[in-house]
Amino acid sequence: LAWEKPVKYSERGHISQDFSEIMLILASKSPRRRDLLKEIGIEFTVVPSSYDEKHDISNDPYELTLLHACAKAEDVYAKSKERKGDIVLGADTLVFLNGESLDEILNLDAPLPSGAKVDVMLASPILGG
Repeated sequence: LAWEKPVKYSERGHISQDFSEIMLILASKSPRRRDLLKEIGIEFTVVPSSYDEKHDISNDPYELTLLHACAKAEDVYAKSKERKGDIVLGADTLVFLNGESLDEILNLDAPLPSGAKVDVMLASPILGG
């Protein structure tokens, strides 16, 4: 994205330029993602995607995660096109246990089977401008 003015950071790491005309849209229902953005002081609005995730295990786990994240972002971006300059942040996380997709995040208090391989895939595409 090309900004009209250079972005300046204060000594505390905050952006000092006024971006009040630009809105960050989080295309996710995840409370954890909302909390992370709030913790770093980013103002945003949440617009959940209506994309229907289908877990096709024949896909590569990374490609599947990226497919879901991009589809969510594209769905919300298409709905917000009338507001030029807005930025849409999509996100998806998939967890695989021994190569098989899990629909929900693992309960980390539960013991894993001995020798279990856990892969956590995260994709966060950004669209807009």
